[in-house]
Amino acid sequence: RYDRTSFGGRQVERFLRDQHCQVRDVCEVDELDAIVRLVANGVGVALVPEPRALDHWPSGIRAVSLDEHTFHRDIGVVYRGDSPGHEAARALTVLLMEYAPQG
Repeated sequence: RYDRTSFGGRQVERFLRDQHCQVRDVCEVDELDAIVRLVANGVGVALVPEPRALDHWPSGIRAVSLDEHTFHRDIGVVYRGDSPGHEAARALTVLLMEYAPQG
């Protein structure tokens, strides 16, 4: 299970509660690769973010989309206004605001 004390773990906990899902926890881990390895080794199932870095899931693992029940993480940009790269950070922020989906 995704560690309940982490941000993602709290989202998973809320999702399970909202969907009226009861689970039998085996362990809590805050490392996504470790969670996938546990599942690959037969230790249950898990809700995890879709790993964009993976071209494919490990052998024997099946990933199922939550479709309309999916949830997202809000992110922001933090930078020092007096740093040499602050103009690049501001430009990135403008691009993100222009092209990121709203919702």
